[in-house]
Amino acid sequence: MLLASGSRSWNGLDEAMKHMARWLARHLGNSELFLWVIARGGNLHPQFEWELRRRLKDDPPSPSLQVLWALLLSGRVKSRSKHHDLYSWSDRLKAQGLTPTLRFELNSALAPVVKFSRPYRWPSAEGTPEERKTSVSTLFNGK
Repeated sequence: MLLASGSRSWNGLDEAMKHMARWLARHLGNSELFLWVIARGGNLHPQFEWELRRRLKDDPPSPSLQVLWALLLSGRVKSRSKHHDLYSWSDRLKAQGLTPTLRFELNSALAPVVKFSRPYRWPSAEGTPEERKTSVSTLFNGK
């Protein structure tokens, strides 16, 4: 059972994992949780996603993290399962013509996504520790 993974195939959660999802959702304000989800592929179990959405509404984190969670929940964060093979798509276009399915795949392949990684920090980084925790650009490298 996984709360976050690189694929979209999910099984039901047992009671322990349901409690884990609720507990993790209480830590939305911690950027490490966001990185943990991204490191595991960025796709959320539907129940974990529901817990996150509920927690975002009831007890929102800092504005910077609200933006990051909104990007993730809207499917705009690059994940391992969102790999588009445009060469294969091109071959199918030549063979089949522009079908509704191929249009949908092209639209999906061209949709903007953000890739996050941990930033490198010099030991003498500028700004106070509180300033470094609140800015999106200091929390993550976005590409």
